[in-house]
Amino acid sequence: MTVGGKLSTGQPPIVSLVLSDLHCNTQARLSTIAAALSALGEKTYDLLFVLGDLGENSALIPEIVKTLASVKPKHGLFLVRSNHDCERGRRELIARLARERSMTVLGNAEQSVDDLGISVIGLEYPWCRGPLPVPTEAPFAVGLTHTPDNIAHFDRIGVPFVLAGHTHGGTFKLPLIGSVLVPSRYGRFLDTGWFQLRNTVMYVTPGIGYAPGVMGKRGIFLEVTISNAGEDRKDTQ
Repeated sequence: MTVGGKLSTGQPPIVSLVLSDLHCNTQARLSTIAAALSALGEKTYDLLFVLGDLGENSALIPEIVKTLASVKPKHGLFLVRSNHDCERGRRELIARLARERSMTVLGNAEQSVDDLGISVIGLEYPWCRGPLPVPTEAPFAVGLTHTPDNIAHFDRIGVPFVLAGHTHGGTFKLPLIGSVLVPSRYGRFLDTGWFQLRNTVMYVTPGIGYAPGVMGKRGIFLEVTISNAGEDRKDTQ
């Protein structure tokens, strides 16, 4: 997927890998995801964005974080936690393990990536509340959130491009109707793909999901390329 952004003059495209909704609850599932990441081979990424729901089995969280850290993006790995990540003490556990692996957890915070001339802003509403971050004067900002409902917050603080998950692409899609069940206060229409609220554009990834392959649904790793403004957006999942 390619998106146009206001980058610094002469800045080459920024290539990021986006993972969401891993739900690693068994060793077998973790092994499948690890094998898929390994299959990326020699491909390198500037950034890795993880949009939450690592898993509900707390005993596997250390291995999950270790597996994510194996990707080794050139300019940083950024994580926002989700509803499942904030249950049963996992919020603090993930924060500690992330620090040990040099991963940045963005709990309603901003981090500048000076080498790329951008900033990354993460929101963990509604599970982690606090003041909204005030974006710096970076040429371009990328917003990360688990739930797409935070698009209104990102629009309020002036973030032009947002990545979200949580919906699993919607559940029980019907012809002409679309998704029947979507975990969003905006209803079943905010399921997957491109959405826009005033000056903020958001892409909702179906993520890896609970059961890839079931009922014709497949989990995805999303690759996002940010290039200078003016290029058309296109899906290349």
